Amino acid sequence: MYESYKYLETSRQLIQQAETEFEREDYIQASEKAWGAVAIAIKSIAEQRGWRHNHHRLTSAILGQLADEFNRPHLHDLFNTAESMRNNFYENTRTETEVARGVDRSKRLQQELEAIRSESPRVFIPQSNRQKQRWEELTGRNWDDTQLPE
Repeated sequence: MYESYKYLETSRQLIQQAETEFEREDYIQASEKAWGAVAIAIKSIAEQRGWRHNHHRLTSAILGQLADEFNRPHLHDLFNTAESMRNNFYENTRTETEVARGVDRSKRLQQELEAIRSESPRVFIPQSNRQKQRWEELTGRNWDDTQLPE
């Protein structure tokens, strides 16, 4: 649990740094910090729940799980914008306006993830094979119906 809190604090610091870097007109660093804040916020929840989070590809899976579990499909759009900030760090192709939007939406996502982190996990019943596979990938356990509450 301690690691989860460390991730949360780091995420908060990174989003503040993203805003500072944007004000300094360092759009590459603002992009990196915005993406980092989101990725670390996601890691915080994964760590809290005992989910795997040691690969970049799992970041998207975790976000998808949370969006489904909490019925917040708009998280995908916020995540896609945040991930564009990751790409901008490497390619530096986004305009000032796009980076401003990216930092803002990354902050919104970071705040929503922090709110989700403070809530109790919801009962999740996979509605598709993909959701089942994703849950199994994150937890490292096979899904079976015996896990459902009575």
